[in-house]
Amino acid sequence: MLIEMFIFDYRGDLPINPIGALWSVSTEVQFYVLVPLLMVVLLHVRCRVGSAFVIAPFVLVLVGTAVRIWCSHRPGYDFYACLLPNLDLFLAGMSINLMPPIHLSDVVRKRLGPILLAGGGCFYLAISSIALDPARFHLGNFIAKGPLPCVLFAVVFIYLAEMRGSIAIGPGWVGRFLFGLQMMGTLTYCLYVFHPEVYMVNAALLPKVHSLGVSLAHFPMVMLELVCVASFFYYALEKPFDIKKRVGGSALEDAP
Repeated sequence: MLIEMFIFDYRGDLPINPIGALWSVSTEVQFYVLVPLLMVVLLHVRCRVGSAFVIAPFVLVLVGTAVRIWCSHRPGYDFYACLLPNLDLFLAGMSINLMPPIHLSDVVRKRLGPILLAGGGCFYLAISSIALDPARFHLGNFIAKGPLPCVLFAVVFIYLAEMRGSIAIGPGWVGRFLFGLQMMGTLTYCLYVFHPEVYMVNAALLPKVHSLGVSLAHFPMVMLELVCVASFFYYALEKPFDIKKRVGGSALEDAP
């Protein structure tokens, strides 16, 4: 078990369980090992398709969502912590950095974002067979379909930001909202890593069976605790190491 943790093969279900959320590091390290090969494939595809490569992130996420939904209907298949069923999200992010320059008219440029967003939403509705029935909720189906709405939500923000241009974080409610959004984004990884421990500590203070009202009543305090814990570890550990990495890395200094 110690060897598995040392070589980043931690599954989160071992008797030694320091932080359960660290299973994600295993998936990330596997992805980093594959990055050189994946980059060669993406560069080859970009050369072949030319300017049409601009839709690559969109297609990757849609195809990946369909694959995850197909996997979720296979009995006993767990793709939550697996690399391959989630590879589309990594590839989509990589392909964004390889976007070719395209020249569009102002009319097409203004309409392209809403068209892609509407197309993604329609595709999601079509493959999900959405039925707003809590009795039919299944965690596997939610995990399979969840990444696409997150991507569509991000697309809305990116599209609005591109249309609006740069927005200074200053006084006013818009500036305060952007500052809060920026801070939450900064704490994202610490929030993820420590949220199981904060939840379990608070769960021990409550009855094993309790109502939704009790959960909602404790929700603000639990979120405040989580933000405080994440802030401490970000400023005490993550930020100092990030500064050392940026300053001491000769590869970063020599990079174009």
